[in-house]
Amino acid sequence: MTKYQREPVSTLSDAGNTELLSELFAPLARLLTSAGITGDEIKVALHKALENAQSQTVELTPVHLGAHQRDCMEVLCLWRRHPEFLDARGCSAAIPLHGQDGSFESLCRRAGVTTDASVVLETLKDFGAVELTTEGLALPMTATFLLGATSGGVACDGMLKQLAGFVRVIEHNLLGTRAGRIPRFERACSVVVAVELLPIVQRLVRERGQEFIDTIDEWLERNSNVPSASNCFVEVGAGAYFVHLGNSLGSR
Repeated sequence: MTKYQREPVSTLSDAGNTELLSELFAPLARLLTSAGITGDEIKVALHKALENAQSQTVELTPVHLGAHQRDCMEVLCLWRRHPEFLDARGCSAAIPLHGQDGSFESLCRRAGVTTDASVVLETLKDFGAVELTTEGLALPMTATFLLGATSGGVACDGMLKQLAGFVRVIEHNLLGTRAGRIPRFERACSVVVAVELLPIVQRLVRERGQEFIDTIDEWLERNSNVPSASNCFVEVGAGAYFVHLGNSLGSR
């Protein structure tokens, strides 16, 4: 068992690659076949895509985080919310690693993580979410946990889970509503603009998107301990993404 793994529990967060791939491909296959695309067409396209992918030399180290990823997300979320861990400007403060109050250890305790604080810290450092200052303080570098590590690693289970979640929304809205189910929230927009505006659009989406995710995440965190009369629970959330659909040449 690696330093990122924990005892398995029956949630999608702890699923292996095979199960997660099934969660991704099953709704995608239903969408494609429902749209009239044949199995042979899908196989040809997939085979060609695999050949092209294997010819590229992008080396990433796969890491399985399981539910430990949620621990990292909860720590970062509390770090930017709780007064004990904020600076005079109201931003996430650089904090000592040890101590009863205002330290990274106490942050993990308040967040109720199931992983040792030292392991959480190492994971956040590996993925570029936290750095240590010259004074030995922990300083957050991002508001949310990242799937890609600065060291060239990737949380493959988190990546597959996000892809599966997005595809399942599209499948539900296109196929499930025909069975009388209520549509899930899904909105997107795209416009052709001058390439010089690309950095501005990226910053706009990053800032507004972070505000949206923070609002949803904070509500979910406040209600995560609400009991269920039926003893039944579901994992829910939302995502926000910047979309780049390619270059378009020519005047307008």
